[in-house]
Order: sequence, then C-alpha cells, then structure tokens
Amino acid sequence: MKHLRTVGGVLSLVPAIMFLIIGVRAIVAPEMLEDHQTALGVSPETLPPTFLTLYFVVRTSLGGAFVGSAAAIFAIFGFAFRRDERWAAPAILLISLCVLGPLTYAARMMGTDTPAKDQTVVIVALVVIAVAGFAMSLVPRRDT
Repeated sequence: MKHLRTVGGVLSLVPAIMFLIIGVRAIVAPEMLEDHQTALGVSPETLPPTFLTLYFVVRTSLGGAFVGSAAAIFAIFGFAFRRDERWAAPAILLISLCVLGPLTYAARMMGTDTPAKDQTVVIVALVVIAVAGFAMSLVPRRDT
C-alpha cells in the first residue's frame, strides 16, 4: 500500500514537470513560436511592432504562471505530501486542473486545423495522469 501512494505522488508530479517545461519555453523563446504563427496565419514580419510587444508580454506572463504553478506543486509535494498532510493531494490535483482546464479550452478554441489539435490529446492525458495520481495517493500509508 505504501508503494501505491508513492507511485501516486510521482504521477502527481508529471503535470508539474510539463508545466515547468512549457513555462520555461514560453519565457526564454526569443521569437514567435511556430504553433502560434500557424494559429494566427501570419509571420512575425507582417505584424506591427506593438502587436509583437503585446504578444511577448502575454506569452512571458503565461510562462511565469506555468512556472509558478509547477513551483507550487513541487513545494506542496516536497513539504506537505511527504509528511502525509491530508490536504496535500487534493491541493496538487486542484492546481493541476486549474491550469489544465483553461489550457484545454484554449487548445480547442484554436480549432482543429492548427497544431493545437495534437496538444489537446496531451492535455487530456495529463488530466488522466493527475487524477490517477490523486486516486493512488489517497491510499492510507501503513508503515509496517
């Protein structure tokens, strides 16, 4: 039973790792991402400079939100989850779903003719992994 809880905790960290990767990519990428160019149907050269500035500010802000969400999950896992606090597993699931819910909506809103269609499958897989991790982490720990 103890091992099932450990596996659940590790599964709960998978969305956080993805949030960290997405966030860092959004923060450090120096140019417009190809997915975004395809979704907008334009190249960066054809856009006015003010639009590009706004694009980079919004993308950097969203990247920071992803990194912050990942940091919150890692902190809860590192301190509260490992001490068997009752609120830790639901908090990790709630943070994951609060990020993945709007992300799923944004990917679906962009339509099926863009690379976002493939991202929807990944997002749904992350939701399933987060819920499975939560369910496994509810198993009571029995130190024998």
